[in-house]
Amino acid sequence: MTRRQATRRAHPGIDALRALQEEIKRDLQSAGVEAKRQWKKLEPALRDIERRADDFSQASLKAVQETVERLSEFREMLRGFGHSERVIASHLFLVPKADEPAQSLLGRGRGLAISHYMTPAPHTIAIERTLADAHSLMRQFRIRHLPVLDRGTLVGIVSERDLHLLETLKDVNPSQVTVEEAMSQDVFVTEPGTSLARVAAIMASRKLGSTVIVHRGQVLGIFSTVDALRALSALSKEKRQLQSLKTRKNQRTRP
Repeated sequence: MTRRQATRRAHPGIDALRALQEEIKRDLQSAGVEAKRQWKKLEPALRDIERRADDFSQASLKAVQETVERLSEFREMLRGFGHSERVIASHLFLVPKADEPAQSLLGRGRGLAISHYMTPAPHTIAIERTLADAHSLMRQFRIRHLPVLDRGTLVGIVSERDLHLLETLKDVNPSQVTVEEAMSQDVFVTEPGTSLARVAAIMASRKLGSTVIVHRGQVLGIFSTVDALRALSALSKEKRQLQSLKTRKNQRTRP
């Protein structure tokens, strides 16, 4: 037995990664075509993770462990949404775009959880409600994004911009047309434990205006660009306070 073989047997990460992939593949058998197509895009990146883990460096082992955690979250999300194909296909936040670096998949540096910075229990709207209803909610609560639900299941998101764009079309009556016609099905969804840094990086790279935080099929919160600015302000303030404390401490310790 070679040293590499012994190390592989001693580390369960690769086996766990493969087991999760098989479970997800079984779940995808009853999912829609689009969800399966998106999973196919993810598989080459997962194979790359396995190849990188062959060197058994600390960084590679950590990458395997973090990828297992991400896949576990995706598996729970897939099962929680009950094969709602239109949304599941966009939930593959593990999939890097062609121009994104591989480390986006690895999720290095977990950092502060997005649940600490999201807007909890966000206002939502039913898929059969009208554009006028959506406008009314946005004006009343001074918000720009509404997750769209179909019998309690997230199926899309509608923004103030989406409403305005649809209403520019001829013969569109906001009191008759439903939000289903205006919503986007391409929703970026993540778990509450995902790091703020990861979410901000993906939103910036893909020019997204919001992220919906979901756990076991339930919408827990929303993180918009306004929330991102609040988080930046809070972290900057905290950094200044820490620097001030450090300066005062250094001054006291000087002879």
